[in-house]
Amino acid sequence: MVTGILNKLRFYLAVVSQAALLLFASATQATTVHLAPGLEITLPSSLALDVIPAQDQISSPVIAGAISGEPGYFIAANKVKTWEKNSVLWKRLESEIRKRSTGGEFTLNQRGHFVTRTNDKVWFHVYHYTTAEQSHQQVYFLLKDQRTTYWITLTMVEGVDINLTIPIAKALIRRARVI
Repeated sequence: MVTGILNKLRFYLAVVSQAALLLFASATQATTVHLAPGLEITLPSSLALDVIPAQDQISSPVIAGAISGEPGYFIAANKVKTWEKNSVLWKRLESEIRKRSTGGEFTLNQRGHFVTRTNDKVWFHVYHYTTAEQSHQQVYFLLKDQRTTYWITLTMVEGVDINLTIPIAKALIRRARVI
């Protein structure tokens, strides 16, 4: 008898928690940001995000994320003007990192891929390099649909755990839509 009551109680708790989660998800308001020409991302209100507006007509806004109430990471995007193979784009990026880095050295720490909600492919590489005795760890995402390509850059504030920010950035980029 006690087991039956506990099972019913668990069932009702599960139903109530699912209803509360559904209510929370529908109550959160989302903001849409045009991160680059033709690229928009819907930002969930559940994350501590600020949008830093573009400084002029040419530049694009930047998403600033907070971790534990402090600025932790920044996300920006640029539209690639010409169509090229992924391998060529990655080689060009690495050439630029090599030019900026001390001694022309960098480390490729991680790479991966995923798709957005609209099934656009996204590849990412995590680079670590040093410039003027300052350490940089950046994640570059290459978002590609059939007709357009974007570089999306995730930059962390020093001391922020990259293993915390990459999943956040991936979740945001999954919401990206080429318009």
